[in-house]
Amino acid sequence: MPASGGTTGGASFPFHLQLLTSIGWAAIWWIVTLGLLIFKALHLPFPPAALPMEVVASFLVLLVNAFGVLIGMRGNKMESTSAIVISAVLLSIAAVGAIYYMWLQTYVLMMDLAFSATYLGINGVAILLGFWATQSVARLARVPGFKLEVESVRGEKKKN
Repeated sequence: MPASGGTTGGASFPFHLQLLTSIGWAAIWWIVTLGLLIFKALHLPFPPAALPMEVVASFLVLLVNAFGVLIGMRGNKMESTSAIVISAVLLSIAAVGAIYYMWLQTYVLMMDLAFSATYLGINGVAILLGFWATQSVARLARVPGFKLEVESVRGEKKKN
Protein backbone atom coordinates (compact mmCIF):
# COMPACT_ATOMS: atom_id res chain seq x y z
CA MET A 1 0.00 0.00 0.00
CA PRO A 2 1.38 3.47 -0.82
CA ALA A 3 2.60 5.64 2.05
CA SER A 4 -0.10 8.23 1.32
CA GLY A 5 -2.81 5.74 2.20
CA GLY A 6 -4.19 5.56 -1.36
CA THR A 7 -5.02 2.42 -3.22
CA THR A 8 -2.65 0.49 -5.42
CA GLY A 9 -3.24 0.80 -9.14
CA GLY A 10 -6.24 3.11 -9.00
CA ALA A 11 -4.89 5.91 -11.21
CA SER A 12 -5.98 5.79 -14.83
CA PHE A 13 -3.27 6.20 -17.47
CA PRO A 14 -5.76 6.58 -20.38
CA PHE A 15 -7.54 9.37 -18.46
CA HIS A 16 -4.22 11.14 -17.89
CA LEU A 17 -3.29 10.89 -21.58
CA GLN A 18 -6.71 12.15 -22.62
CA LEU A 19 -6.35 15.13 -20.28
CA LEU A 20 -3.01 15.97 -21.91
CA THR A 21 -4.64 15.66 -25.34
CA SER A 22 -7.50 17.86 -24.18
CA ILE A 23 -5.29 20.72 -23.00
CA GLY A 24 -3.13 20.50 -26.12
CA TRP A 25 -6.12 20.62 -28.43
CA ALA A 26 -7.71 23.41 -26.34
CA ALA A 27 -4.68 25.60 -27.01
CA ILE A 28 -4.80 24.84 -30.74
CA TRP A 29 -8.58 25.41 -30.76
CA TRP A 30 -8.22 28.78 -29.03
CA ILE A 31 -5.54 30.01 -31.45
CA VAL A 32 -7.61 28.93 -34.47
CA THR A 33 -10.81 30.40 -33.01
CA LEU A 34 -9.09 33.70 -32.26
CA GLY A 35 -7.70 33.81 -35.80
CA LEU A 36 -11.12 33.05 -37.28
CA LEU A 37 -12.72 35.77 -35.15
CA ILE A 38 -10.16 38.27 -36.46
CA PHE A 39 -10.86 37.08 -40.02
CA LYS A 40 -14.62 37.44 -39.49
CA ALA A 41 -14.21 40.94 -38.03
CA LEU A 42 -12.17 42.04 -41.06
CA HIS A 43 -14.15 40.40 -43.88
CA LEU A 44 -17.73 39.98 -42.63
CA PRO A 45 -20.26 42.50 -41.31
CA PHE A 46 -19.59 41.51 -37.70
CA PRO A 47 -21.59 43.32 -34.99
CA PRO A 48 -19.12 45.47 -33.01
CA ALA A 49 -20.47 44.41 -29.60
CA ALA A 50 -20.31 40.70 -30.43
CA LEU A 51 -16.59 40.50 -31.23
CA PRO A 52 -15.21 41.32 -27.75
CA MET A 53 -17.81 39.05 -26.16
CA GLU A 54 -16.82 36.10 -28.35
CA VAL A 55 -13.08 36.67 -27.79
CA VAL A 56 -13.57 36.82 -24.00
CA ALA A 57 -15.88 33.80 -24.07
CA SER A 58 -13.33 31.75 -26.02
CA PHE A 59 -10.65 32.66 -23.47
CA LEU A 60 -12.98 31.67 -20.62
CA VAL A 61 -13.64 28.31 -22.29
CA LEU A 62 -9.87 27.81 -22.50
CA LEU A 63 -9.44 28.71 -18.80
CA VAL A 64 -12.25 26.41 -17.66
CA ASN A 65 -10.72 23.58 -19.69
CA ALA A 66 -7.26 24.27 -18.25
CA PHE A 67 -8.58 24.21 -14.67
CA GLY A 68 -10.53 21.05 -15.41
CA VAL A 69 -7.43 19.35 -16.79
CA LEU A 70 -5.23 20.45 -13.88
CA ILE A 71 -7.76 19.32 -11.27
CA GLY A 72 -8.28 16.06 -13.18
CA MET A 73 -4.56 15.31 -13.32
CA ARG A 74 -4.16 16.02 -9.62
CA GLY A 75 -7.23 13.96 -8.76
CA ASN A 76 -6.05 11.09 -10.93
CA LYS A 77 -2.58 11.05 -9.38
CA MET A 78 -3.93 11.36 -5.83
CA GLU A 79 -6.78 8.93 -6.58
CA SER A 80 -9.37 11.45 -5.38
CA THR A 81 -12.85 10.75 -6.70
CA SER A 82 -14.16 14.20 -5.81
CA ALA A 83 -11.40 15.95 -7.79
CA ILE A 84 -12.02 13.73 -10.81
CA VAL A 85 -15.76 14.48 -10.68
CA ILE A 86 -15.06 18.23 -10.40
CA SER A 87 -12.78 17.86 -13.41
CA ALA A 88 -15.55 16.13 -15.37
CA VAL A 89 -17.96 18.96 -14.51
CA LEU A 90 -15.46 21.61 -15.67
CA LEU A 91 -14.74 19.67 -18.86
CA SER A 92 -18.51 19.48 -19.45
CA ILE A 93 -18.71 23.28 -19.18
CA ALA A 94 -15.87 23.56 -21.71
CA ALA A 95 -17.78 21.13 -23.96
CA VAL A 96 -20.81 23.44 -23.81
CA GLY A 97 -18.48 26.26 -24.90
CA ALA A 98 -17.38 24.13 -27.85
CA ILE A 99 -21.03 23.59 -28.76
CA TYR A 100 -21.55 27.36 -28.71
CA TYR A 101 -18.64 27.91 -31.08
CA MET A 102 -19.88 25.06 -33.27
CA TRP A 103 -23.43 26.27 -33.82
CA LEU A 104 -24.45 29.40 -31.93
CA GLN A 105 -21.88 32.12 -32.58
CA THR A 106 -22.58 35.04 -34.93
CA TYR A 107 -20.94 33.47 -38.00
CA VAL A 108 -19.97 29.81 -38.14
CA LEU A 109 -17.43 28.75 -40.75
CA MET A 110 -16.69 25.14 -41.66
CA MET A 111 -13.33 25.50 -39.96
CA ASP A 112 -15.11 26.57 -36.74
CA LEU A 113 -17.32 23.53 -37.03
CA ALA A 114 -14.42 21.11 -37.61
CA PHE A 115 -12.16 22.39 -34.84
CA SER A 116 -14.98 22.77 -32.30
CA ALA A 117 -16.38 19.31 -33.11
CA THR A 118 -12.93 17.80 -32.55
CA TYR A 119 -12.62 19.75 -29.29
CA LEU A 120 -16.05 18.52 -28.21
CA GLY A 121 -15.14 14.91 -29.05
CA ILE A 122 -11.85 15.05 -27.14
CA ASN A 123 -13.55 16.55 -24.09
CA GLY A 124 -16.36 13.99 -24.34
CA VAL A 125 -13.89 11.11 -24.28
CA ALA A 126 -12.04 12.75 -21.36
CA ILE A 127 -15.31 13.02 -19.42
CA LEU A 128 -16.11 9.36 -20.04
CA LEU A 129 -12.60 8.28 -19.04
CA GLY A 130 -12.90 10.48 -15.95
CA PHE A 131 -16.02 8.65 -14.84
CA TRP A 132 -14.29 5.34 -15.57
CA ALA A 133 -11.30 6.44 -13.45
CA THR A 134 -13.67 7.53 -10.67
CA GLN A 135 -15.36 4.15 -10.69
CA SER A 136 -12.00 2.37 -10.66
CA VAL A 137 -10.67 4.42 -7.74
CA ALA A 138 -13.91 4.08 -5.77
CA ARG A 139 -13.98 0.31 -6.33
CA LEU A 140 -10.38 -0.13 -5.17
CA ALA A 141 -10.89 2.18 -2.19
CA ARG A 142 -13.67 -0.06 -0.82
CA VAL A 143 -11.44 -3.14 -0.59
CA PRO A 144 -8.28 -2.44 1.44
CA GLY A 145 -5.12 -4.12 0.18
CA PHE A 146 -4.42 -5.98 3.41
CA LYS A 147 -7.80 -7.75 3.21
CA LEU A 148 -6.97 -9.00 -0.26
CA GLU A 149 -3.61 -10.29 0.97
CA VAL A 150 -5.16 -12.00 4.03
CA GLU A 151 -7.81 -13.68 1.88
CA SER A 152 -5.22 -14.93 -0.61
CA VAL A 153 -3.09 -16.34 2.23
CA ARG A 154 -6.16 -18.06 3.72
CA GLY A 155 -6.97 -19.56 0.34
CA GLU A 156 -3.45 -20.94 0.01
CA LYS A 157 -3.62 -22.46 3.53
CA LYS A 158 -6.89 -24.22 2.71
CA LYS A 159 -5.32 -25.76 -0.40
CA ASN A 160 -2.43 -27.18 1.64
